[in-house]
Amino acid sequence: MKLPYDILLFDLDGTIIDSSPGIFFALRPAFAALGLPEPSDGLLRRFIGPPLSESFQTECGLSPEQSSEAIRVFRSHYETRGKLLCSPYPGMAELFSGLRRAGKQLFVATSKPEIFAREILSNLALSSFFDGIYGADLSEKVEKWQVIGSLKEEHPDIDRTHAVMVGDRKYDVIGAARCGLDCIGVLYGFGSRAELETAGAIRVVDTPEALGALFF
Repeated sequence: MKLPYDILLFDLDGTIIDSSPGIFFALRPAFAALGLPEPSDGLLRRFIGPPLSESFQTECGLSPEQSSEAIRVFRSHYETRGKLLCSPYPGMAELFSGLRRAGKQLFVATSKPEIFAREILSNLALSSFFDGIYGADLSEKVEKWQVIGSLKEEHPDIDRTHAVMVGDRKYDVIGAARCGLDCIGVLYGFGSRAELETAGAIRVVDTPEALGALFF
């Protein structure tokens, strides 16, 4: 049975794009600058999804002040090169084309700074699929529910009846729920089925093709 939603809000990292090469590229110097041990790829993967300040404090035990310095170093590398070291997951353009043909409205809701999200999507020739791209400002901690809330303020037709969030981490599910929306989880990104289902995702799919099959 097809899902009834007409408006889809997409997370960016781990949902539309594999951003790990650029994020890893920028995180390693931040670890070095703070005197932290060389991080494993497994540790770095856990940084994709939550606000950076939260990850540096919970994963590395940094103080808020140290976390601010780590974020400064990260951004100095991410802004100059890392942000464009990414690629769309296979099948994303076809998914978005199919959703648009089916009459769906598409938005991006990401915790990444909006200025970066717009540049990335433009560079990948994906911007034109979206009715709006919403992200964080350049403050250090913006949570997903705040981004969704800002989007909803500008688009009052976005509610549980018409809209659904799509994301790869529990932060997407929890943020959507706080704003009164359901969430579909995807497994090709950085989260797990257990994480997404425990958080309350209404569906969990393996591929962009399987996501599209829910709607057209």
